[in-house]
Amino acid sequence: MVLTALTVAGVLLAARAGDRSDTRVDLGSRPLMLPLGRAGAVVAALLWAYLILSLLLPLSALLQTSLVTAYGLPLTAETLTLKNYVSALFQQVSLRNAFVTSLWLTLATVGFLMLAAVFLGYFLTWRRGPLVRLLHFGSEAAYTLPGITLGVAMILLFLRPFPGTQISIYGTP
Repeated sequence: MVLTALTVAGVLLAARAGDRSDTRVDLGSRPLMLPLGRAGAVVAALLWAYLILSLLLPLSALLQTSLVTAYGLPLTAETLTLKNYVSALFQQVSLRNAFVTSLWLTLATVGFLMLAAVFLGYFLTWRRGPLVRLLHFGSEAAYTLPGITLGVAMILLFLRPFPGTQISIYGTP
């Protein structure tokens, strides 16, 4: 909660500072260049290596865990199995239904957010006023809570049925 309050305060301060002048930036047709000389190729290679490793290492850990029969087992020729994939894709209807539901909700959300981003970008760039400041704060406030934290909080909130009823919305669209 303290980190959230500090982040909200930072977002408000940044919004206040941004109101004092026009924040539109036009770099023109000339891209920003930093001359690195002969070190440019080395720097580019190091940056690409870091990017690839930071993306592939977590994915490789997930893949390794999915290919063994139990969590914590090392991946060897004896423990290698595709049973988890067969079970998830072909035997458990509830998992397949959950995947399909998540997929169509994700696609619908992407479509909605693309439209919202276009309108939000237009209003934040070309309009002024209290409503625009509120829209700007709302768009920046999304950074106050990490998505994982919000997701876990929602799972914990909706996991149990609503008080006084037996209605649970966990696992539903």
